[in-house]
Amino acid sequence: MAKVKIMLILSMVLILRMPSALAGALTHALLRVGGPRVRQAVEKGMKQGIMDSFPGGVQDLLAYLHRHREDEIKQEFGCMALMIMCRENTENRRIAGEQGAIQAVVNALNRHRENKEVQRDGHMALVIMCEDNTENRRIAGEQGAIQAVVDALNRHRGNREVQRDGQLALAIMCKDNTENRRIAGEQGAIQTVVDALNRHRGNREVQRDGQLALAIMCKDNTENRRIAGEQGAIQTVVDALNRHRGNKEVQANGHMALASMCINNTENRRIVDAYGQTVSYSPQPPFARPER
Repeated sequence: MAKVKIMLILSMVLILRMPSALAGALTHALLRVGGPRVRQAVEKGMKQGIMDSFPGGVQDLLAYLHRHREDEIKQEFGCMALMIMCRENTENRRIAGEQGAIQAVVNALNRHRENKEVQRDGHMALVIMCEDNTENRRIAGEQGAIQAVVDALNRHRGNREVQRDGQLALAIMCKDNTENRRIAGEQGAIQTVVDALNRHRGNREVQRDGQLALAIMCKDNTENRRIAGEQGAIQTVVDALNRHRGNKEVQANGHMALASMCINNTENRRIVDAYGQTVSYSPQPPFARPER
């Protein structure tokens, strides 16, 4: 119990907007690597802190992001607060989209390109706002969110957390959105994801989310399937399937990616056959991603 109380105090340091980079790093660590009870306790404290800090809800938070747009720590906190405020809250996601939250996050990503914490929290804010929200996905595509994420993935190639969260953001923004899939292909997202998969071969989370991104970007998009084949995506996915045989999420998403890349593409099917893989064209849906 004492441990949980200490962790709650640390999270509230950030919520109360004390200018401490250490507090931000500690809170990140607690949310990302703490046990389920610890994460639940920390997030409960953060939600209460956000309610106290922004009594006007999303509108107050957006004003905060605009007012402190040059402050990296406050942009990081604002993106994290937006993520928590919109998680499992359909109405807040709607309000966030209507009030310009997506553009605010894109501005933070573009303004603080070198700050990996801003990038990670910005990516996850995009994920939460665009998940199960068709209109927010449309806004994200129009406001340059895909380009901003691709830039982050290229800029922070060695950071597996940025890679993981950025790939998931691409997947969510491109889901059921033909125009965003086109933009992703034109902006080099497929090459970027393949690079991440090759660079972080041993990390199952990067593999899982990268394969999901490939599957969604190539769905019903002939050009993206062609690019994927030419950029070595099939070889990369097959390598992940062989390397992570015991991980059901990597296996499910990998087979879904192969199916998506091979539909109506003879050359890609030939490459798959050469690697001895069997493609199911009615793949199982991806396993639910763990909360982060």
